[in-house]
Amino acid sequence: MDEENVNTSQMLNTSRDVLYGQPEQSVTLENIYQLMLGMNERLTTIEKGMSQVNQMNRTLTNLVTKFTEMNSKVAEAEGQIKNLKSRCDSNDGKMSQIKHDHTELNKEVKNMKKIQTDANNNLQGISDFMDDFKVNHENNVKDVRSVKSSISKVANDLADNTSELRNEIKTVANNAKHENEILQSTVIDLQCRSMKNNLVFTGLTETEGENTEEVIRTFIQQFLHITHRIEFGNVHRFGYGAKPGRRGRPRPIVARFLYYKDLARSHDRSQIHTGLKENRLGLINSSLT
Repeated sequence: MDEENVNTSQMLNTSRDVLYGQPEQSVTLENIYQLMLGMNERLTTIEKGMSQVNQMNRTLTNLVTKFTEMNSKVAEAEGQIKNLKSRCDSNDGKMSQIKHDHTELNKEVKNMKKIQTDANNNLQGISDFMDDFKVNHENNVKDVRSVKSSISKVANDLADNTSELRNEIKTVANNAKHENEILQSTVIDLQCRSMKNNLVFTGLTETEGENTEEVIRTFIQQFLHITHRIEFGNVHRFGYGAKPGRRGRPRPIVARFLYYKDLARSHDRSQIHTGLKENRLGLINSSLT
């Protein structure tokens, strides 16, 4: 640039000398022509310099644009860095949690190892127990076989004695049957004898705390019209029926007469009395019916 300034200064001085002249020089067309050529060269040089300046301007503009883009990228990079920093902080918290979980997991693993050790010990104990059980089972099988052999022997002995026992049982059963028939006959005879002096009175209302014998005496006097005193051996109610104070057919009364003639008279009077059925009363005696 300094050289160009010097050349330009020289050209201006030369043009001034040509235009205004110098005392010692004469102005000619050749001088003017040379001046014009020099000016043309200088203008051409200036144009080239201007092209370079424009190129430099474009270069600077591109540099500014790129610098702006770089600033944007730098700002974006700073945002990403902040985001990465935030994520790093979050990851630090997660790493702390992971470390804590890892510690807890180690504790659980140790506990599981302990449990596994205990389980192995238990399995060993079970294995020992099964071995003992197997030995005992084999011994029991031997004992069972021995018992089966003994049972088979006893069964054979029982089979030999079965026919003899059957004959004995048949004889005993026949004897028992004969004795049972005798006992049944005896019981029937005793029942007939015991019921001979008994009368059963039905339909007489039962009251709480009653005197059953007086109930029979009142019935005989009012309905059978027997006024003399009849002696009884035993008088009581029996069987099922309505309880005192409740509706329904009352329990019958059995009365044992000390004298058979009193029983027969009472029974005969009941047969001819017409009011008994109307009042749902009655007398029963198996030996007289």
